[in-house]
Amino acid sequence: MSDLLQEIEQEHRQRQLEAMWKKYRIWIFSAAAMIVGGVGAYEGWTYLQRQAQATASDAFIDAANVFAKGAGNERQAAEAFAKVAASGPAGYKLIATMQQAAALTVLGEKDKAVALYDKISSDKLGGQVFADLAQYRAALLIADTAPRADIEKRLEPIASGGGVWRHLASELLGYAIWRGGDLAAARKRFDGLAADETAPEGVRERARAMAVLMERGIRSSDIRALPTSVLNPQGDNVLLPPSLVTPEIPEGP
Repeated sequence: MSDLLQEIEQEHRQRQLEAMWKKYRIWIFSAAAMIVGGVGAYEGWTYLQRQAQATASDAFIDAANVFAKGAGNERQAAEAFAKVAASGPAGYKLIATMQQAAALTVLGEKDKAVALYDKISSDKLGGQVFADLAQYRAALLIADTAPRADIEKRLEPIASGGGVWRHLASELLGYAIWRGGDLAAARKRFDGLAADETAPEGVRERARAMAVLMERGIRSSDIRALPTSVLNPQGDNVLLPPSLVTPEIPEGP
C-alpha cells in the first residue's frame, strides 16, 4: 500500500513539473538568452574598447612624431591631435587636447590654445589635477598681456589650495602682481615661496631671484623685452614665463 501511495505521489510531482515547465519555459529560455547575450555583449564591448584604445594610441603617436619634427610641422600636428581628441577615449582626448593647445601655442595662436585649456578645465577631463594644470597653462600664456585680475581669477583658487600646482600658481601670481606694479605685494608672495620648504627647489630659487628685483625696486618695465614663452613642442612640460627664469638683474646704482 505504501509503495502504491509513493508511486502516485511521484507521478503527481512529475505532472506538476511538466505543467510548470510548459507554463514558464519561455521565461527560462529568455533568461538564459539574456545571460548568454549579456556575456556576449560585454565581451564585444571590451573588444571594441581595446580596439579604440589601440587606434587612438597609434594616432596619438603619429601626431606626436609629427610635432617632434619641429618648425613647419605644427599645423599638421595640431590637426592630428584634434582628430584624436575628437574620436579617442577619454584619456587620449585629454592628452591630445593638451598637445593640440601646445602646437597652437607654437603657431602663435594663443587665443585658441587658451580656449582649449579652458575647455579641459571646465569639462574636468582628467579630474581636478588636470583642470588646475589647464588653468595654469592658460594663465601662463596670457601672463604678459592680461590684467592682474584675470590671472588672479584663474590662479588664486589653485595657489590657495593644497593641489600639486599650488606653488607654480603662486609663483605666476607673484609675477602678475609684480607686472601690475605692486612691488610690496609681489615681494611678500615671493618671500613666502622662497621660505616654503614644501615648494620645489626650482620655484624657491626663482622666488629668491625675483625678491632681489623687489628689493631693488625694479619694475617689470625696467626689464628688457624677452621672447614669449612657449610650451616644449617635444613634450608636455610646464615652462615659466621667461621673466621668471633667472631674470637678468640690472646693476644697482
